[in-house]
Amino acid sequence: MGSAADPSGSRALSAASSVGNSSMTVESCMAFCAWKAYPLAGVEFGNQCYCGYSLSPATSYNHTYSTIYNTMVCAGNQSEFCGGPSEVMVYNNTAYQPPFPSVVGQTLGNAKFLGCASEGNGIRALGAASTSSQSMTIQACAAYCSNYLLFGVEYSSQCYCANSLAASSVLNVTGCTMACSGNSSQICGGPSRLNLFQNIAYSVPSGSPTPTIGGGSTSTPSLRLLVANSTNITENGITYHYVGCANEYPPTAGRALGGPSLTANNMTNEQCTAFCAANNYLYAGTEYSNECYCGNSLKPGCFLNSTGCTMTCAGSSASSSPFSNYSNTCGGSNRLTVWQNGAYSPVQNPATVNGYTRQGCYTEAANNQRALSAKSYTSSKLTVETCITFCSSFNPPYSIAGVEYGTQCFCGNSLAAGSVSADPSQCNMPCGGNSLETCGGPSRLNIYQKQS
Repeated sequence: MGSAADPSGSRALSAASSVGNSSMTVESCMAFCAWKAYPLAGVEFGNQCYCGYSLSPATSYNHTYSTIYNTMVCAGNQSEFCGGPSEVMVYNNTAYQPPFPSVVGQTLGNAKFLGCASEGNGIRALGAASTSSQSMTIQACAAYCSNYLLFGVEYSSQCYCANSLAASSVLNVTGCTMACSGNSSQICGGPSRLNLFQNIAYSVPSGSPTPTIGGGSTSTPSLRLLVANSTNITENGITYHYVGCANEYPPTAGRALGGPSLTANNMTNEQCTAFCAANNYLYAGTEYSNECYCGNSLKPGCFLNSTGCTMTCAGSSASSSPFSNYSNTCGGSNRLTVWQNGAYSPVQNPATVNGYTRQGCYTEAANNQRALSAKSYTSSKLTVETCITFCSSFNPPYSIAGVEYGTQCFCGNSLAAGSVSADPSQCNMPCGGNSLETCGGPSRLNIYQKQS
């Protein structure tokens, strides 16, 4: 896929790790992450391996597999590179399959997935029989509960059975995220959460009352489906158009939507669309339940007719919001639920400002150096105009001004070695002081030069 810099104070990939391994290779790291059932594997610092479903939203992911960044050979194979200090080489497992279950109605043998259910209030959701095992799988629990209509797996290693769900247990909640202790490609509930299944082969014993699946309440009423290019939701004067389910495209660097991003444990489509609209982006996309991405176009290789947007949003829209009437779906693994902002105003940077002419989008310099390093400042209210005013205020004035990452301004008289012209789409972050202008991007600058 490429090379990524770890965000400050955190990891680009953080779901699982193996560090200090004297036999580390790219191949062994990929095998480790595949065994842990993660699609992405990253090697770092020569002997470290990290796994995850996706890169941290704050990750700077715009490098190639260059030895400029990846300077350390693998501890287990001196002919391979394994990243560098705070630089991880990222690989995508193209054979990856999302953990089971991921969609209500999926079946495995005679087990039909009904959803994620909470434990009851002071009582087990399924209280007839139970067992636990460090080798628990969905099949193992199904076999143990074969004489019951319902069974559920919880907290990675626990199995519960019953013919009805406790009245205080709630269906269609979030929190079923723990891998089964006996099979990391399966999900076995979570803390006080069960992945609930129906035994479709169950037959009622002669003379026994017919059991029912009812008893548990549901966290959401009957909701309208999201229909691409048909569903329109108006919130706070802005109409958002649902345009479809889009795929990420891991073989090339960057996100499907490459603008600002947000991660929240209460993420909703309502929250994501408002966030991206406030930053004046055309598109908003929710992914993997709790992630939000913004952009004005989809990266090449990403399309709006994908399948796999099946994950319930981490949060629930306010009951007063029109979003609450629709399916609460926030993408999936490498899949985005994409909305179009009907109030979007196209961004246009000025061609000239006070004698400085727009030159285009440029990269930072090589070897982690600044393209412009003479003077700089940061402001949440930055605009192209305020940066040029700053750079021209010195005696003599600096001939080049560059805006970067929405809030940063740099000045100089020449670009440092290695700073080169970049695709204009990479300078896509709105200026902190004017969302109708762009102020560069991650390691990208909009450059203006004074004409003599």
